[in-house]
Amino acid sequence: MLRLQIGKMGHAYQSLSVVPVDAVFVLAATAFISTGDTFGTQRYGVFPKYPGPFKELDGSLFPPSYFKTYVASTPLALGIILPVIALVYMLWQHDTELAICTLGVYLVEVAAQLISERVYIQKESVMWPQVPQVYQTYRIWQLIRGCYLTSLVGEHDWLLAMQAGLILLWVFNFGAVMTWTPWMYRWQLQPEGQEQDSTKLKSK
Repeated sequence: MLRLQIGKMGHAYQSLSVVPVDAVFVLAATAFISTGDTFGTQRYGVFPKYPGPFKELDGSLFPPSYFKTYVASTPLALGIILPVIALVYMLWQHDTELAICTLGVYLVEVAAQLISERVYIQKESVMWPQVPQVYQTYRIWQLIRGCYLTSLVGEHDWLLAMQAGLILLWVFNFGAVMTWTPWMYRWQLQPEGQEQDSTKLKSK
């Protein structure tokens, strides 16, 4: 049924063909971020370690007081738990293909980001802040695509509204990540020797 309703979208977006498209993105993102991490290590030898978000160099963790509340109430509750409940409901209603093409691929992409973030945090790689930036950019496009699919199928206004809300959520979160980037890299903690070496490299 879904194939007939979205036929005018073209072969690239028919039915479950969005699944391999998203799989290609996850593989490509993993490859490019890993390549950046490898090149950085080769270029500088001992690559400067990134202690992780809200972590001091001695290992102590000092997240802002509002951070845990924000994570629990916004990205976790609205960005993960609510879509999981909606996905289960759609599968129960036998809207299998639409569920997979919208919330299913969305949740898989979120899971891929969380796994990638954990890997690079454990490696103390300075590439870690790039992970949410790359994945969230794609996620916004993914949700826009999901809205288009849902509008063509019709009779799922609640799903359309949910995806629109998720777009707003991740646009805001992406802006927050971009704002925090210098602080997350802890540039103020770099030794003066590193700054002088960097200046010399630029002058050459």
